[in-house]
Amino acid sequence: MIAVGARVAFTGAVIRRTMHDPITVGMRGTVLRIDGRVARVDCGQSFPDHPTGIRWIPVANLTNLPELP
Repeated sequence: MIAVGARVAFTGAVIRRTMHDPITVGMRGTVLRIDGRVARVDCGQSFPDHPTGIRWIPVANLTNLPELP
């Protein structure tokens, strides 16, 4: 389940639909807010085409990343 504060990436289905686009594959972020079916995600520098690095992304397109030790 996606929650505020979770580290996320795009799902495999999204990566396949974008034909393994390097920016999509490399996107990592932290969920800042959830509003219904979309999440506000701070992607930092992993999304270079976006000036602030903060994007609204459908929750269904996100997957949780495992916790780092």
